[in-house]
Amino acid sequence: MYLSFYITDTRNKLVFQYLLGATAPSFKHLWTRVQSTCPHLLEDSSSDDYLDHAVVGRDLEVYKYFSITNKLNYWCLASTSKSKGPLDCFTLLETMDCILLEYFDKDKLSIKKLVNNYDRISLIFNCCIEAGEPNVSDMLYVNKIKEAVPERSDLSKFISSTAHNLQQAVQIPQQRQQQLQQNQISRGSTSLVENEEVVPWRTSKASKHENNELYVDLLETFHVVFETKKSRLRLVNGNIHGTVDVRSYLNNNPLVSVKLNTMGNDIGVPTLHECVEIKDDGEFLPSNITFIPPDGKFRLLEYSVDLDSQVKQSGIRINSIGLMSLHFQNGLGKDSDEFELSLNIENFKKVSQIDDLKLDLQFNVENADAIELSYKIKILRNTHGRFENSAAMGKGQWIFDKATATGTVPVLRGCIEYESVKPNGSKNIDLQTVSLEYSYTGRSASGIYVDAIDILSGLTIGKNTKLYKGAKYRTQTGDFQVRL
Repeated sequence: MYLSFYITDTRNKLVFQYLLGATAPSFKHLWTRVQSTCPHLLEDSSSDDYLDHAVVGRDLEVYKYFSITNKLNYWCLASTSKSKGPLDCFTLLETMDCILLEYFDKDKLSIKKLVNNYDRISLIFNCCIEAGEPNVSDMLYVNKIKEAVPERSDLSKFISSTAHNLQQAVQIPQQRQQQLQQNQISRGSTSLVENEEVVPWRTSKASKHENNELYVDLLETFHVVFETKKSRLRLVNGNIHGTVDVRSYLNNNPLVSVKLNTMGNDIGVPTLHECVEIKDDGEFLPSNITFIPPDGKFRLLEYSVDLDSQVKQSGIRINSIGLMSLHFQNGLGKDSDEFELSLNIENFKKVSQIDDLKLDLQFNVENADAIELSYKIKILRNTHGRFENSAAMGKGQWIFDKATATGTVPVLRGCIEYESVKPNGSKNIDLQTVSLEYSYTGRSASGIYVDAIDILSGLTIGKNTKLYKGAKYRTQTGDFQVRL
């Protein structure tokens, strides 16, 4: 049973709280308890989607989920005796994060957005949580929430409107009131037909958009580890996580088909939105995904590509992925204390630039500690960006500009500059691991793309309305590491 929910920023400053009862503690009181009983929850969790939990009192447990999309921490306090376990809490908090994104039709929620819509978010939690438990009815559909919590009206307007209606009801004579009720009953039969819902995830009220629009956004995050063997790269392990989000602003009740070309990749058993039609035999074909879309933004499917199995099955050698390959060498120069990194950024006509490229360099500090050497990294040649030594010995960052053109070969060469005398016979400090971080728009890492977007039926296009549709691709790194 859930007692309260909280949303904080990455520094755990309170942004929103929803208390289900008078005895539920404020975040200030909960935070004091967390600091004393479970300090591990205070650790930074901004590297990935994250869940942790701890007991904070008799029959009380606190759960923490970090949303990497919104850079927000979601907390909930639950009764231990009635709790269904961490997985259910993780799913609920992740679902609430997605519901808020879809409700406000945003790719990312800002703290200002949450603060300015505090009343609406409270009503959304009220719709989704009933008597301390998740609402298992169709209320978790965003279109149902939008009907219950209109997007462009403040709570104060609801209160004013309700008060005005009550005042009118008191002032209208009883005979006139009966007449109004009869009129409403006579109109009820027609309104029920007009508002009859075709599917539960689409609003029963007829959608009215100035233009008909349908956009598909494909995002892939890849995680790979390469190992250098005899100047060649070998894939140690790797996978790609893909999401297909849809923004639908279509009138009437259209039937849509999205044809996904997997380019020979095995996407396993993807997670599908309920709107996707499945054949009677349970077979799912990515080449023809048919559905009646919800109104607004929603996640059509999630999939995973196992790069390890593809290498084993096909026997091919993967030495680059995500338009980027990296090579580095140690032991260069007359004193064998120099190193060099070279990046090969492929030229792809639909990708004009690489965004926010950054490399983290890690040297073998264990050897330096053993012989108590003091040193720093000195850069001899740098074709792009800048290099920054870390406060921690044996680390540094090669930071590029906001945008880096494709079809380039950046090179960084440096050496180890010792601040103390190096003992005879001691080993050189070598570059051991390089981690990359970047993103780009225009292509997926796996090559998967949308072949076609078709409106099969159910859409009426008037003389003054147009149909717009399109697909966008974005790739970003998760864990991308090259090591000796």
